[in-house]
Amino acid sequence: MSAPAVPSNSSRWFDSEGRHRLRLRSLIFLVVVFFASLALEGYSFYSLPQSERVHHVAYDVYRPSGDIGLKLGLAGGVIFLLIYLYPIRKRWPWLRKIGNTKHWLDFHIVMGLTAPVLISFHSTFKFHGLAGMAFWIMWTVALSGVVGKYLYAKVPRLVTAAEMDLQDAEAERDRIARLLREQDLVSEAELARLTQLPPQEEVTRMSMVEALGKMVALDAVRLWRVASLRRRYMSLPMQAVSLAGLLPVGNRSLEHVVRIARQELRLSTKICFLEKTHKLFHLWHVVHRPFSYSLAILAIVHIAFVISLGYF
Repeated sequence: MSAPAVPSNSSRWFDSEGRHRLRLRSLIFLVVVFFASLALEGYSFYSLPQSERVHHVAYDVYRPSGDIGLKLGLAGGVIFLLIYLYPIRKRWPWLRKIGNTKHWLDFHIVMGLTAPVLISFHSTFKFHGLAGMAFWIMWTVALSGVVGKYLYAKVPRLVTAAEMDLQDAEAERDRIARLLREQDLVSEAELARLTQLPPQEEVTRMSMVEALGKMVALDAVRLWRVASLRRRYMSLPMQAVSLAGLLPVGNRSLEHVVRIARQELRLSTKICFLEKTHKLFHLWHVVHRPFSYSLAILAIVHIAFVISLGYF
C-alpha cells in the first residue's frame, strides 16, 4: 500500500469551487474590515449613552438620518432585498442556470449576516418600537439561516446539487473508504479513531434536538481528532506554528489523507443522521419562512414611513 497521489494546491484553487472560496473569503474579509473601521471611527459616538449623543460633534453624521447613518440604512436595505434573490431563484428557471445552489446559499448567508449589522449601525444601536421589532426579527432570521446552512450541508448531495439517494451516498462513502485503505501513512487504528460515529440504533432513538446537538458536537470533536493526528507527525516547533495541530502545516501527504478521511467522516455522518436531518430541515423551513416574510413586511412599512417623512 502507499499514500494516495497528492493533487497540487494550485489545481484546487483554480477550479470552480476554489474560485468560489476565494471570492467568498475576500468578501468576508472586506465586510469585516469595513465594520471594524466603522466601529473604530465612530467609537466615541456609539459608546455614548443615547441621551448624550445629541451633543456629540458627529451627531449629524452618524444619526439614522445623518450623512453616514442614512447611507448605512440604504446599504442595509439593498442587501436585505438581495437576500431574497436566493428563494426567488428557485422559482425563476433562467436564474437557476446561473451558478449553483451551494454558492448562492453561501452568499445568501453572508448577506443575511451583513444586513443586520449594517442596520444596527444605521439605528445607532437603538432598538425601540416598530424598528426595534423588525431588528430582532431580522437577527432571528439571520441566526436561523446559519442553522439552515448547517443542516443543508448535512444532506448528501451530488455536484449538480441534486440530493443523493441513500444507495448513492453509501457507494460514494465506500469509494472514499477504499482510498483510505490503500494508503499506508496513517494506521487503521488512527483512522478508526478519527472517523468514529455513534451506533445507528443510538441515533434513531435521539430526539431532533439531541441529534442536532450530537452533530454539532461531532463536528467540534473532529477538529481535535485531526489536530491530534497531525501532532503525531510533527516536531514541537511545528506544533507551535500549527497551533497544536489545528492548522495544516508541512506534510502534504498527511494533509491529503486527512482531507480524504474528513470526506469519509462527513459522508458517513450524513448517512447516519439522514432521517433526523430531513426532519430538522423541514421544521426549520416552517420556522424560517414566516419570520422572513414578516421581516419583509416590517421593512417595507419602515421604508415607506421614512419616505413619508421626507428623508428621500
